[in-house]
Amino acid sequence: MSEGADEGRHSNREGSSSLEGESEDDIEDYSENLPEDVELVGEAQSMDLAPKSAKHEFSDRSITKGQSPSRRRRLNRTVSEPSLLTDRSPSPSVESSMTFSGPYLGSPSSRALRNVPLNTPSPDLGSDSGTDWSLLSKDLQFYLNYHRNHLTFHHYLMLYDAQDFLRTTFLDMAVKDEPLLYAVAGFSAFHHTITLPDGRIQAFLTYYDKSVSLLLLSLRKNQRHTASTLLAILQLASFEEYLGDWVNLLMHQKAAHEILTELYDPHSVMQSPMRQVIFHWYSRFAVFAGLMSGRETVLGREWFSAAQQYYQEQVERYQDDVCHKIEEAIASLRLIAVDMSILFAKRAKESIRHDEFVGESDALLDRITGWRDNMHPSLRERAFAITSFNGAPGLDSDDIVDPYVPGILFGGPIWTMNFVLISWYTLGILHRYQTALALQRQLPAEVECMALQTCQLAEAIELYPESPPGAALAAAQTSLTIASLFLPMDDRHTTWALRKFSRIEQLGYTHPPAFRAKMSERWNIPSIKHSWSLIDESCPEIIHSIRSFVEDRARTAPARDVLSKDVADMKAVFGSMKLEEGHNESSSSQVNLA
Repeated sequence: MSEGADEGRHSNREGSSSLEGESEDDIEDYSENLPEDVELVGEAQSMDLAPKSAKHEFSDRSITKGQSPSRRRRLNRTVSEPSLLTDRSPSPSVESSMTFSGPYLGSPSSRALRNVPLNTPSPDLGSDSGTDWSLLSKDLQFYLNYHRNHLTFHHYLMLYDAQDFLRTTFLDMAVKDEPLLYAVAGFSAFHHTITLPDGRIQAFLTYYDKSVSLLLLSLRKNQRHTASTLLAILQLASFEEYLGDWVNLLMHQKAAHEILTELYDPHSVMQSPMRQVIFHWYSRFAVFAGLMSGRETVLGREWFSAAQQYYQEQVERYQDDVCHKIEEAIASLRLIAVDMSILFAKRAKESIRHDEFVGESDALLDRITGWRDNMHPSLRERAFAITSFNGAPGLDSDDIVDPYVPGILFGGPIWTMNFVLISWYTLGILHRYQTALALQRQLPAEVECMALQTCQLAEAIELYPESPPGAALAAAQTSLTIASLFLPMDDRHTTWALRKFSRIEQLGYTHPPAFRAKMSERWNIPSIKHSWSLIDESCPEIIHSIRSFVEDRARTAPARDVLSKDVADMKAVFGSMKLEEGHNESSSSQVNLA
């Protein structure tokens, strides 16, 4: 039996959060509020890449285990959807010369990314584990192959995927679950489309829409929840993250929370690589929501503590396995972030005495500082330090950091620690900033230095010639969002930050309109409410289309609750920030932050 096939058999509520008992209501609310039809901005139904609408012919492979033939017949009568059978829809047209090459510097278990032309199907029309894809339509085969050959965990903005789950088992599970299949195809189509000079937004929204429709059908029929159901919701949440729709992202996250706590408890969720990825994926959104809203995480602390304890035990048991050491470092940092969100939420609710807050905040700062100081020596092994950037472009006169300092990046099996270190800087910045606000103190001087160190690392990852696909975006996305707020507010630093935000957007990540509006006010540049590019003509048409789609959504689908609004507005960051603060007409020379 493949991993995940039996994940929905038992419900286990041990260790669930304070929302326990509300699962059915929350899932019902999710199914009622999730948009069933995406506005496809134009002629979506007549687009070349849209699969033809037809009565779906379910193969035995696509029936959920335990689903009776009578249920299959009922679904056949009621669902009009794209066919999964070969030749029912045309495959995408691509340039045969487009390839990705270069080593993949992820976990030791990860294989090198293949140097495969984008229009070359897998020889066996299936996954590396032998799952047959030949019954899928050509467009779905194409996008699964594209995902396998050209997307990495970096595209999911995750810190690590030790088992290469997202390019192996995940795709096998998608073939057997239609909502997940179309969600994965949509995410893959999105990343493929933004690489094309004539890419069209309909190419990926069609798959997103189909995934949502199939997922809602499943939820409204009260079909049992499985790991695949949870993964489909998380995949849709990642899609929303790229589109800058944090309101819908939180709606997906809330539904994912209910299914996560229905299927697993803090200990059982660590019992297989698939479950661990599910937890890591979900916890990204949970911790992000807590830090951005100024509220504690919805998922109880015991989940994060159990994960850290699990990896600590694995490190002690397998002392030569660097993967477990990386996982433990990530889990420890995540637990600190959770404790930070809990502490500042108490402060906001005035449920903690002043002296207690000061003591706990100081203890948190010690933990943040100690995280790096106490890191296992193998995670900063100088033998893996990158000392050469041969082939990288030269420095510009307006660069604010030197990304080519030998030894600031690590390669080989500890490549991912570069991203973990960026997260550490970001957490340290947020802690110092929020503590200064809470205690009405001056912002510590080291915050600006930490912001510049974050920028230096992100820039080094982007410019390193052997960085794997997706790495530049993963390095820049959240870290620069925070770091940019604490850079000197002179023309040089602002222009550099704008250039980076424009680059992030062209890589497919759209910041929410509310964030651009806040930065427009902070920098006093009205035009960036609509575009990071001061000269917008250089922006590809597909990025214009995505931006318009996102702005349209923001106008027509406002936040449904206080939490969603607080996250969308980044209340914990902007709520008390005086936009005129931090002006520093620094014209300092390029800094070396090694």
